[in-house]
Amino acid sequence: MEHGDPRKTFKNINLVYGVLFFSMVIILLAASLFVSRIGPLISEDPLMEQILKMIVIVFTLVLIPIAHGFPQRIISKISKDLSLAEKMAKYQAALTVRFALTEGTAFMACLFFFITGDTDLMLVVAVILLYFIISRPSHFKVANDLGLSELEKKEIFTE
Repeated sequence: MEHGDPRKTFKNINLVYGVLFFSMVIILLAASLFVSRIGPLISEDPLMEQILKMIVIVFTLVLIPIAHGFPQRIISKISKDLSLAEKMAKYQAALTVRFALTEGTAFMACLFFFITGDTDLMLVVAVILLYFIISRPSHFKVANDLGLSELEKKEIFTE
């Protein structure tokens, strides 16, 4: 199987991260503006607010640990004997899973905020965004996760 340039793969990982982070912030801002100007989609129904809030909290408490743990398990199984391009391709696939789970959880919280106007959901989105910021791929994380040699680090991180 043909794999691309490891440096380009690292740049693509960061590009995808940036686009997803930006999209989460835009969705949050759009929902906030809509709710502040027009109001929530459903009338003030306390029972519905509580149900949707509990769904978001449960999903967040379940999916964020999965978003961290499952990709880490995939990353830990990446063989040191693979070529650097293959390691980076597998790493990118694992991080894509992490990003998708995190983005999905944040999107659901924003959607439920849009529906209910419950500002507690904004706090949940803030926690999800904080996790996403902490999960940002960096030179150190990639090198540490993949156990890269100095030569491999230079191949990826230097121009």
